[in-house]
Amino acid sequence: MKNKITTVFIITSIVFAGTALATVLTTNPTTKNLLLGSKAAVSTTTAPKTANASALNTVLEATEHAIAYDLASAISRALGLEVGGDEISALKARNMGYGEITLAYNLAQASGKSVNEILEMRYEQKMGWGNIAKTLGVKLHDKADKSAVILREVRLDNDADNFLASLRIDLDAEDNDNAHGNHHKHAVDNDNSNDNPAQHKNEGNGNGYGNGNGNGNGNGHGKH
Repeated sequence: MKNKITTVFIITSIVFAGTALATVLTTNPTTKNLLLGSKAAVSTTTAPKTANASALNTVLEATEHAIAYDLASAISRALGLEVGGDEISALKARNMGYGEITLAYNLAQASGKSVNEILEMRYEQKMGWGNIAKTLGVKLHDKADKSAVILREVRLDNDADNFLASLRIDLDAEDNDNAHGNHHKHAVDNDNSNDNPAQHKNEGNGNGYGNGNGNGNGNGHGKH
């Protein structure tokens, strides 16, 4: 009788342990490796990672959306333009930085051009910001500083700093390109002037006039 009770107790314990193990495996998807003895019995599940990544993307999208609308409002107030958050989001989707976006609106407002016209000069015609401002007759540094102020208003301080730093690099590159182009043009002009045959023209014409009494006096005139 005692042995029978012991056997029943062991079987009940095994069943209870199995039920508990099954519960752990089905309700805890974050379990990595459940060891039975010295071998791994359960592999790592990736379901929580996927869920976490999706949740993170949702948070990032919401943050970007909020920033776009805050920046649109700040630009509207500072420049007296009607700018929507969707416009900012669309430009950001084109891999533009918030600094470039803000500068484009500043240049558009100062020149009477549309933002699309400014961006066409930048990305279609491959013009640097310095050359764009020069073409528009706008002082770039003033508009760049104003753009940085707008960015800082919506707490985009890092974007403002990075924007000003990249703008300095852009302007240095433009200066080098312009200097190289002017040097090349000067060299070509010099080559053309050296090859101009008009500058090497040397023609001489002589006319002699003599009185025929056996004595001839000749006067020669040479034209150079």
